[in-house]
Amino acid sequence: MANLHEDFLFFNNALNIPSSKLTQLKTSEANIKRYIKSYLTEKKVPVPTLIRQGSFALGTIIRTKTDTCDIDFGVRFFPDPQFAAPTLQKYIRDALTKVSNSTLPKHKDKCIRLHYKAGYHIDVTIYVHTNFNEPIRLATKNGWLDSNPSGFKKWVEERGGKQAVQLKRLIRYIKAWASQQGKNMPKGVALTTLMANGFVPHFRDDLSLLYTLRNVYDNLEEDFCCEMPVVPFDDLLERMYEHRYSFLNKLESLINNLEKATHARLGNDKAKALIKGHFGKYFPK
Repeated sequence: MANLHEDFLFFNNALNIPSSKLTQLKTSEANIKRYIKSYLTEKKVPVPTLIRQGSFALGTIIRTKTDTCDIDFGVRFFPDPQFAAPTLQKYIRDALTKVSNSTLPKHKDKCIRLHYKAGYHIDVTIYVHTNFNEPIRLATKNGWLDSNPSGFKKWVEERGGKQAVQLKRLIRYIKAWASQQGKNMPKGVALTTLMANGFVPHFRDDLSLLYTLRNVYDNLEEDFCCEMPVVPFDDLLERMYEHRYSFLNKLESLINNLEKATHARLGNDKAKALIKGHFGKYFPK
């Protein structure tokens, strides 16, 4: 029986954002802060705090099979500047029109998106926090939604407990697998939630991944939904419902080959060849 633990650790490192791109991301982050501060100061609008969030903050960001990545930043106003949600979005969009090396910002429903020529995009979401006894509110084109971005990060880390670092590696593996599958895959936040809910720690990553994915599959086969564990508690798989059978079939194929790779009488080379097609070019040969 093959032991692919070290191969998965190699894979985890291979999924890291290259240092050159990471430097560009940090430069983009600094520029976004600068443009927002300058523009809002000119408009006499309170200057918000810019915080990292999503996979960047959680430590589960990956380079995709096309060597791209996406980053989430939160723009948080405290106290509430008393503007309508679309108005605050428009202020942030207008503040970012002069950002270099990117396309013009797109005003999406829940964020302002910037596409960069270097192969990444940044989503800037806008929040207001009225007071510490009220939930944070997320700006959308249609108004405000209750939200809790920092609460989600805390929830994931609590689910992992003492093995939170391993859970984050497993999340990166399944995100890389989803990237390899193409369209009609769950978003990163859904994959993260599924893996955290099904997490089975083990001293070997290959077996932890196998046992966790079995739980994920069984849970989804029983009820194809994934509730956001913090407000707004929405179903993160709602848009996936019509693609559920395709997704479950692909997931089952991955589980079956992980089972063979780790439990059949195969050498490491044959075991790696069996599952490399699921994970793509960054998985070792």
